[in-house]
Amino acid sequence: MSGDLAVQELAAASAEPVYRIHEAPLPAFVEHELVRLYKNVFASLAHVRSLGLADQVRACVCRQAGQVTAVVLFWQHGGTVEVLSGALALRPPDVARFARAVFTTYRSAAVITFPAVRSAIVRLPFPFQRFNCLEDIVLDLPPSAEAYFASLGKNMRASLKRYQKRIATDFPDFRYTFHATDDISEQDVSAIVALSSARIASKNQASTHTGEKTRQLFRLVKECGVVLVARIDGRVCAGVICSEVGGNFFMHVVAHDPVYDDYRVGKVCCYLSICDAIARGAREYHFLWGRYEYKYRLLGQQRDFDRLVIYRSRLALLLNLGLFVNIAWRGYGRRAKWWLFDERRGDARWVQLARGMLRRLGVKG
Repeated sequence: MSGDLAVQELAAASAEPVYRIHEAPLPAFVEHELVRLYKNVFASLAHVRSLGLADQVRACVCRQAGQVTAVVLFWQHGGTVEVLSGALALRPPDVARFARAVFTTYRSAAVITFPAVRSAIVRLPFPFQRFNCLEDIVLDLPPSAEAYFASLGKNMRASLKRYQKRIATDFPDFRYTFHATDDISEQDVSAIVALSSARIASKNQASTHTGEKTRQLFRLVKECGVVLVARIDGRVCAGVICSEVGGNFFMHVVAHDPVYDDYRVGKVCCYLSICDAIARGAREYHFLWGRYEYKYRLLGQQRDFDRLVIYRSRLALLLNLGLFVNIAWRGYGRRAKWWLFDERRGDARWVQLARGMLRRLGVKG
């Protein structure tokens, strides 16, 4: 009897969870189960392949009563096990069992890092740190674009109508097209990313769009993406880059040429992208990171995620004190930033000065 078959039969015969760690190349069922369980591009093998880690990825698979109930992708470098499944929702028992499985299997592993996990963890059998690190703004999609438009606020509906009419009147050659997977052009992806980088730079902020990250994004959307490309006079003026997994869309980049700021081309393209996702039968549209007002006005709801770091022991924590301090610094810094930018702080002079100083340092709020 093969090892995999023995584990499956043991899991089928027991109501208790049974964990098994698979190393690359992963068995074929893992990809299917990831889509079924999470419907999340950041918890997919497509994401891992785009990072170039397909030959190093490992998967911790939990079965209970014969059913796969959890899959966590990760890789190990040195004494650190880094979870590759991002923006992942896990039950606290699954987190604890995963940590125990990893520390039992890999004796050299001292630290496990989750970049972004959603879990109501209160305690674990290991020392750990947990701090809020990002938010995903998620729109539950109705069955039709008409129903979605009708659900928007009065001002948003009027704004979308007004700017679409202005664009059509002032730029009669404005065109937008949708391209999926093999039809996606690397040139178009690079042009949209360049527009985003230019806008970020105009705000004296550092862009996260490096050349390598742009190539990773292109590899991802070639496998599971949909890209909106808008042109005026044949030149890319705006665009939206999305991936799609399990019927959920993920908006990685939305950008427009600042020349067209007065026409809100970026917002219009975002709305058109949402309508396209609805037409393709999508269930959710993920605006991803950043608490921008337009995401909420387009009816996105906030889901918060935490950075979670688990240490094998107190000794492992002390031996990784630099990491511990860095995680704490970033975590408490984020708390302080959002406390300061909270509207309930009001407009006191010291609050305005502090906010201004943070913005000059490139901190968004």
